[in-house]
Amino acid sequence: MELDYWVTYNGRKNLKSSQMDVAVVCPKGVFVIEVKNWSNEYAKKKIIEI
Repeated sequence: MELDYWVTYNGRKNLKSSQMDVAVVCPKGVFVIEVKNWSNEYAKKKIIEI
């Protein structure tokens, strides 16, 4: 999916396109899910930073 414009965050252009990993369509609505394949080391580092 590609936008005609940039989405900004904290004043920086950082998103113009995205890829959906999973789309779920059900009676409750439509859900788009992003899947990440992070290593244990990366995930632990990010948790410590928070």
